[in-house]
Amino acid sequence: MNTSIRMIYSIIFLIFFAFSFELCSQDYYWELKRTPEGVNSSQDEYNPVKFDNQFMFTRIVSGIPKQYLHSEESTITPYSWNQSALKGMNITYPHKRTPNTHDPNIYFSSTYQTLKRSYLGIFELRDNNVLLPLGQEEPGSFASHPCITSDGQTLFFSSDKEGKGGADILYYIKGPKGEWLGPKPMEDYINSSGNEINPFSPHPDTLYYASDGHGGKGGFDILMSVRENGKWLEPIPIDEVNSEWNDMEFTILNDTEAAFTSDRPGGKGNLDIYMLKKSSKIPTATSYLALTPTVKLIQQDIEKVENALAFRSFIFPRSNKLSIDDDAMIQKLGKQLLENLDAKVYMTIHPITEKIIDKFHAMNIPDSQIVIDSSILESMIMISMDSKDMYRPHPRIGSICNPQSFNVFISSIPENIMLEWEISIKDSTLKKGIALPDSIQYNTNFTIVPFQDSLVIHAKGSNMMGMEVSDSLIIPIKRQIVDLSENLDTNSIPVIWHVKEMKAMLPHFFRFATSFTKNSAEVRKNNQSNLSPKQIRLFVTDYNQIAVDNALKMFNNEPELKGFTISKVELTPNHKLARMIRFTITRAPLEEYGNIIPVLID
Repeated sequence: MNTSIRMIYSIIFLIFFAFSFELCSQDYYWELKRTPEGVNSSQDEYNPVKFDNQFMFTRIVSGIPKQYLHSEESTITPYSWNQSALKGMNITYPHKRTPNTHDPNIYFSSTYQTLKRSYLGIFELRDNNVLLPLGQEEPGSFASHPCITSDGQTLFFSSDKEGKGGADILYYIKGPKGEWLGPKPMEDYINSSGNEINPFSPHPDTLYYASDGHGGKGGFDILMSVRENGKWLEPIPIDEVNSEWNDMEFTILNDTEAAFTSDRPGGKGNLDIYMLKKSSKIPTATSYLALTPTVKLIQQDIEKVENALAFRSFIFPRSNKLSIDDDAMIQKLGKQLLENLDAKVYMTIHPITEKIIDKFHAMNIPDSQIVIDSSILESMIMISMDSKDMYRPHPRIGSICNPQSFNVFISSIPENIMLEWEISIKDSTLKKGIALPDSIQYNTNFTIVPFQDSLVIHAKGSNMMGMEVSDSLIIPIKRQIVDLSENLDTNSIPVIWHVKEMKAMLPHFFRFATSFTKNSAEVRKNNQSNLSPKQIRLFVTDYNQIAVDNALKMFNNEPELKGFTISKVELTPNHKLARMIRFTITRAPLEEYGNIIPVLID
């Protein structure tokens, strides 16, 4: 027995526990429409039918098939059966004759017990609560998916009782006394060497069913056959409904709507119910998302100011990434290391430290110039160098974009078929949704970095046809660079320090301070004496008075700083370094301002 047949058997005989089943289609063009809210869930939903002019479906609950009704008010209510008449049977695949509402008989599948085991069979529950078994002539075979034609004269069902394949479509004919005669298999070109299931007949001369033995797009495909002059014609696939997955249990609900079951991706459970609407338009063979922006070009004005920001001996990575200014400072430091091959940079351990080292390696800076100390700081990185020329300021780069914001509209072709979608830039999701069309407003000034060539927006999603669809939008960026650099006073170069982690900070600060005394020793060696003592000035800002007082007390007691005169200086608004220092402090988190001390050695 091949794998497909074993799968069908296991599905049929384990009907009480879990499910996977299918449907059929019609000779009109069908378009997917949104399934009513509440019908699908994380459980399996299947067997959509019209039952007493209402929409009924089956859901597996704790391994048991349960029937539910969906009303026009979008409420889902369990259906109550006459349990005394059913004798405790669990119903699956219930079916009633339509559109004739005067026939009260119900046809369904359920298990029945023999001496050896239980089997799946079909039953007829008549109006007088008489329960009649059908299709049980040969224990050991199953019978399921009963469907009576609108004239009440033929009862189609699926069984492995006989035929050319695993499961085949069979039928009973009503006799002159109301008895069921047969069953007989459908023609060989209706059945196949595979499995045929889920017969549905909206008209005595029309039959829909699902098969995995006629080729097609996926596992089970929905097929249709019509009878002309008493002969059933070759079945044709309903291509606008079928997918590469298992599509089955097609049923027509009214003149304009149909439904089917599928395990295609994008649903809520393994099996979900999908709705269709009749359309006179010829469906396209493709489906896609479309992104439409309200702009075709972004203008970016970049302001670059050399020597605008003082060197910071610390970095606070945000989301484990370097900011634009952090990156500019590291790039400037790398260039200085290349110009001074005897200099070294010292850094504490942090997850972002490796990324900084990678940047240095990319600039061909050898490991001999990179030193990692043993301090581990969770929130920041400490950086220092052994040469005072390495503490030079770095550029400040800012940008202004025009427009500052714009809209992007997202739609689908065809409409109303998306199950889920999202819009993203790189790895950052901008918006997710279900219904389309929709739109987003994109703010350029907070997201587009300087020197970016284009803005690339991605959209992806899955639709009711089981397709993964996507689209990308590329908006070019035209930039203009404005250089606002000022002259640098090389005798007044402040360095910004963070003093909260004093134990980790002190070795770096000593290295910074002694780089000035090392330079002085070299000058004296060249007989250029009469140098004044070195001054360490700690600037008092609006936030750091306490930190300055504590640092001043500690520095004055440190032997390594005995050769310096240490004092504090108020950073007034008109001080020549005020602009540079205040701009630099704003590159740190606001909550850290009280721990930041600008330092000047001259």
